[in-house]
Amino acid sequence: MNVAQRAQGEGEPGGASPRRLLLVTKEVPVLAPSNTPITELAGYDVRVARSSGEALRALCADEFAAVVCALGDPRLDAAVLKACRARRATVPRILVLGHDDLGRALDAGQSAHHVVAEPLSGPGLEQVLDRCTGGIGCIPISRLRSVLPHDVQLPSMPGSASELLAALEDESKDLSHIVDILEADPALAVSTLRLANSPYFMLTREVSSLKHAAALLGTNALRAVALAGLCFSSVSGIDSVLIERVRHRGLAAAQLVRTVAGAHADDALTSAILQDIGQLVLCQAGPTAYAQLLQASEAQSLPIEQLELQQLEITHAEVGAALLAHWGMPDRTIRSVAFSHLAYPLPARGLDQTAVLFVVGALMAEVELCAVQDRLLHPDWLERMGISEAQVDEWRAAAADLSIHMPAM
Repeated sequence: MNVAQRAQGEGEPGGASPRRLLLVTKEVPVLAPSNTPITELAGYDVRVARSSGEALRALCADEFAAVVCALGDPRLDAAVLKACRARRATVPRILVLGHDDLGRALDAGQSAHHVVAEPLSGPGLEQVLDRCTGGIGCIPISRLRSVLPHDVQLPSMPGSASELLAALEDESKDLSHIVDILEADPALAVSTLRLANSPYFMLTREVSSLKHAAALLGTNALRAVALAGLCFSSVSGIDSVLIERVRHRGLAAAQLVRTVAGAHADDALTSAILQDIGQLVLCQAGPTAYAQLLQASEAQSLPIEQLELQQLEITHAEVGAALLAHWGMPDRTIRSVAFSHLAYPLPARGLDQTAVLFVVGALMAEVELCAVQDRLLHPDWLERMGISEAQVDEWRAAAADLSIHMPAM
């Protein structure tokens, strides 16, 4: 079931019959911050199995959209996930991390399709279930609208940005056609030149023509620059200081993506630029309340998504992914933004676009929160990804250098 279907009500109360979810657990986890049991997750008929034997009998007797394993013991989790894979290989398997030993937990997760960490949020779990059951990995628009004030409307993508993105995806369009689109919109032309000459793109000399800028930046970087120039301004009624901070943080993330991903960085640039756009929507929904969350994040050295979950029951990553789906952005971009603050991507899948954005987000948060003692990238996960300590130190140094360009709140 894809996002469009879910947005129309399928699989939700009032739509088609709820999908069955098999939860394997000794104690039913709750969804933060409401402490609602997972068994009450909207749109799902959740069946509980207390052991691997019960789980396998249930899988033989009935059809399930997914299996969620939350036994809290790496050995038991691994056994159940392997047994479920052997019995029903096509049923998506999700592991809930509740172990202090992340290394052992990740070993258990090798038989899972996705790993999530406690505390769980309803929207976060919905994203994972959507991704595992054939969607692109974001909450439905109807769910997003239910947590926003009724007078808040999701912004539309600016027309010139939409036209430019379509042209960039069309292999038949040459550079001159791209430049024509840029020149037709003075605001887009100015922002493209200004951002192309910013420290984040490190061009060897200042460029003054759009044709030169487009040629030097390349297709993927040009897409990122155009989005940074226009899409943030599409959310109305927002403090310009926050818009600039989100924009510059996106540009810094894009530059760090180049360092982390190297030759494979281009595909992740757009996701990096837009990873925090959900903050603008949340600010539009409650300017004073969200400003207080940002201030509390800095004062308490806590990740902003942690405070968002506690106060708003949703994070800016989930909101941003839903907005990008509303705009018709590519699935890979939506997915990377959606999962940028969830649990560690599975090591078996390598440093793909989602994992790159996760790493970049963690590195930038470490610098911003001065998280020297409590690193946000776990050594066990890095080891299983084949990322050396020296490599991470190099990335951390790059993140620290980029932070000097960030405007203060």
